[in-house]
Amino acid sequence: MQSMTAIVKCIQNGTLECSDGLSHTAQQKAPTSRCNACQRPPPHTSNVPVKLYHELDRRQVLQVGVLALCQPACMSLPATAQASQQRSGAQSSSNILMELGTNPTASQYDSYATQYDQLDTGAAAEAFGIPQLRQTLISAAYGNVLEVAIGTGINLPLYNRQQVEKLVGLDLSQGMLQQAQGKAHTDGQGLQVSFQQGDVECLPFGSNSFDCVVDTFSLCVFPKPLQALKELARVLAPGGKLLLLEHSRSKLPLLGWYQDVTMPAVAAMGKGCKWNQDLTSLLAAAGLEVIKLRTSLAGVITLVEAKEI
Repeated sequence: MQSMTAIVKCIQNGTLECSDGLSHTAQQKAPTSRCNACQRPPPHTSNVPVKLYHELDRRQVLQVGVLALCQPACMSLPATAQASQQRSGAQSSSNILMELGTNPTASQYDSYATQYDQLDTGAAAEAFGIPQLRQTLISAAYGNVLEVAIGTGINLPLYNRQQVEKLVGLDLSQGMLQQAQGKAHTDGQGLQVSFQQGDVECLPFGSNSFDCVVDTFSLCVFPKPLQALKELARVLAPGGKLLLLEHSRSKLPLLGWYQDVTMPAVAAMGKGCKWNQDLTSLLAAAGLEVIKLRTSLAGVITLVEAKEI
């Protein structure tokens, strides 16, 4: 497999590079995806069904192919953490506060909190346009804001302190929260920020507490995503907004099929991410109405603004 640098360069240049170092475009959409020069499958799209070339333009083919190839690698956890992959770790509401400290999932995230940013940032994220999508989402936050699964605080520098009165960051892992606290001091840009350990499926806040609730790339790893969304809806104030940036199942039939068949492997090799979740159906089932929806990477990533019905 080529290095990430070579893959990213390939995306940026809009070309495919074969293993012999030859370059060629992805204009040959059918019947084969092999390079004319070397007769080998382009490595960056070798995991993508050939018929997808009929449904996507060249850049989308490149991006989706790399995403498919890199999904397990981008989301892979240190070996010590592979045994426990769900981010939320469901607990009974009566015991949640007492058990967070000994929750195995929380302990696993604690153990690699200092290296976690390497999984969610870097060349691959830049190539897929993830930082820009984060910026677009966070720029819509206002008032009293809750960010769940805040992790190490990757989004903290993106909040507009002129719009956000107060930000509460919640995560299951105390180790992650410690990293976020460090970022708040260096990158918080004067935000009024507080942090709390807790489970998204049983939020330690009263109903109607926040003007906005934010979550980025975590819904796919919650053991009970519908329950989590219902909790996010519960704590939203009347007229408040839910802001999500999540993995989602593509509406393109073949790409959706590909996500379905690869989901078990992706979940097993990564953070337990179910990257084929039907996001709009989950929102509807949780009693939430979509206000704005924007898809990226042929629908594999979705940005949503929603409100309680």
